[in-house]
Amino acid sequence: MTVILLVSALFCNVFLAFTDKYSSGFLKGADEILQFSFCKTLTCAALAVLLLPISGAYINTVGVFIAALAGLFHATSVVLIMLSLKRTDAVYVNLFMAAGIILPSLFGWILWDQALTFLKICALLLLIFFLAMTLSVRCSGRFHFPTVIAMFVSYGMLMVAQGAFPKYCINGSSTMFSVIMYGCSSLILGVLAAFRCKKKMDFAKKLGVLCLASAVANLAINLLLTQLSSMTAAFVTFPVVHGGKLVAVTLLCGVMWREKLKVMQVIFAFLSIVCIVLLSL
Repeated sequence: MTVILLVSALFCNVFLAFTDKYSSGFLKGADEILQFSFCKTLTCAALAVLLLPISGAYINTVGVFIAALAGLFHATSVVLIMLSLKRTDAVYVNLFMAAGIILPSLFGWILWDQALTFLKICALLLLIFFLAMTLSVRCSGRFHFPTVIAMFVSYGMLMVAQGAFPKYCINGSSTMFSVIMYGCSSLILGVLAAFRCKKKMDFAKKLGVLCLASAVANLAINLLLTQLSSMTAAFVTFPVVHGGKLVAVTLLCGVMWREKLKVMQVIFAFLSIVCIVLLSL
C-alpha cells in the first residue's frame, strides 16, 4: 500500500509540474496568471469540500488559524510559481521549490525541538552553497532572480504551515485543513483579481481542462503527502516524491521545452538535491 501511495504521489507531483509549465505558455501576463490561479485554487477548495464526508472535519481553533495562514502563503506561492515559469526555466523553478525545505527545517530546530545533527547542519550549509553556485554559473536559459527567491520563501513558509498543523491540531482532518487553506487562498486571489484585472479572462477549452487537471493534481499531492507522513519516514517520501520529480522535470525540460543547461549547472543542481534529501532525514 505504501509503495502504491509513493508512486501515486510521484506521478501527481510530476503531472502538476507538467500542467503548470504547459499552462504558463497560454497565459499572457500577470492579470491572466492571477485569474487562472484563482480558478485553480477555487476548484481545489470545491473538490476538498466534496471529500469532507469521507475523511471527517475535525479541526481546533489553532488548526483553523494555521490553515488560514497557509492560505495566505499558498495564494502568494501559486501566483509566483506561474510567474517564475514564465520568466525562468522550469528546472530552476522546481529546484528552488524543493529547496524550500530549508525553512521548515529551521523552524523545526528552533520551535519544535527537532534533532539538530551535525549531518543536517552540513547539509543545510552545503545546500545554500550549491544553490548559490547553481546561480553563479552563467545561465544558458532564463532566470528571474527576484521572482524565484520570493517563490522560494513563500513556498517554504507554506511547507512550515503544513508541517505545523499536525503538531498543534492532533488528529485534525487534513481535508478540513485543505478546505480552509484553499478557501482563504481563493478569497485572497479573488479579491486581488477583482480589483486588479480590468479585462475578464476568456478561458479556452484547453486552458479550462488544464486548470481542472492542475487543481486535481494539487489537491491529490497534498492529501497523499499527508497520508504518507503517518505511514513512512520522511527520508523515504521526500527523495522519491520530490527527488523523482526533479529528475523527471529535468528530462522534460531538455526533451519537450528545449531548455539548455550547462554541465556544471546540472552537477550543482544534483548536489543540491542530495542535500535536500539529507535535510529530510
